[in-house]
Amino acid sequence: MDSSVSYPILTNQLYQKARIKRSIVVIAVLILFAHPATHLLIKQALVDAFYQVAVFVAGTLFLFHQFSRYIPQKIKQSYCDHPYLSIPFAAFMGALPGCGGAIVIVTQYTQQKASFAALVTVLIATMGDAAFLLLATEPKTALLVLSVSICTAIATGFFIRLFHEDNFLIPKQTNTSFIVKSPPSSVKQHYAAIFWQFVLIPSLLIGLLSALQIDIAAYSETISFITQWFAVFACGFILINWSFSNNNEPLINTSPLNAPKQVWPKVVADTHFVTTWVIVAFISYELMVNFLGLDLANWLQHGVLFVPLICAIIGLLPGCGPQILVTSLYLQGIIPISGLISNAISNDGDALFPAIALAPKAALVASIYSTVPALFIGYGFYFFY
Repeated sequence: MDSSVSYPILTNQLYQKARIKRSIVVIAVLILFAHPATHLLIKQALVDAFYQVAVFVAGTLFLFHQFSRYIPQKIKQSYCDHPYLSIPFAAFMGALPGCGGAIVIVTQYTQQKASFAALVTVLIATMGDAAFLLLATEPKTALLVLSVSICTAIATGFFIRLFHEDNFLIPKQTNTSFIVKSPPSSVKQHYAAIFWQFVLIPSLLIGLLSALQIDIAAYSETISFITQWFAVFACGFILINWSFSNNNEPLINTSPLNAPKQVWPKVVADTHFVTTWVIVAFISYELMVNFLGLDLANWLQHGVLFVPLICAIIGLLPGCGPQILVTSLYLQGIIPISGLISNAISNDGDALFPAIALAPKAALVASIYSTVPALFIGYGFYFFY
């Protein structure tokens, strides 16, 4: 049995609890959309979330998974075993969008096939699913952030190697019996994959027109009306599919995706997860501004000195959801790039879940170590960029 997958399969009880929590999110969005006072606000947030984020994330994910199919597994293993190349390799694996590369290194560490320095390196380099969002919307900024993260991760990894042995904090007994499981297939996922295969290219074209500030309504009110309501129904479909999905955030498939039919379920699952968090971020921000009178952008401008610190602290939270929120705030111009970089270096994405499960002490220490360079680089950008 392949032990490269570092998450146990979730029980049905956990699935049911997750579905209940997700259903609350969906119901809340539906109520706000149906209410006359918030209808237009929610509608615009859904349109923006779909054409500005979801379609680009889906396109980026599809290209990424197609490319990753052709990376031989033996190459990954050879670099992990080399004492001098393991840290740069860990930085590269962490910088890959998503959390799969980071999870591989975490698993290698718990099996004593990678050093503690490599563990810290990969946690610093990884940006999790937030990397897909940034790559899809601002690729130049994404390249800058990922480059800074890789350089910081490599430098920190070699520094850590001077003070800690390779087996530092590895538990004497670790549970490495994990089940390889692809994203559970279902009729809902099948139809979701078909949906994206048909709508991805035309939706991308509309998203590109929006990104180029081309107003479709100026050419045809009818086409504009259709595209807006399609985005609303598409977001509704995404939310409902996400709420009833068997996939949960800690369930990550790191086995090779060897066929297109294996690629699309992963694209759908990750796209729906990222899009849902973006919808929540967009709606929350609009509600705070329009109904609570909270000008978050103005508040952060007055307290901008603390933004890198706050973003680094958010990065300590496991999972990709909070980090997607931070990236969404950056894309809306609410937080500066210093906060984004601080969060990108500090956050560990979904890779922190297996680290907590298999080596909790190492996970805690590695998270603390990743926060130090996050503050240093974040405030460096604040003062000098």
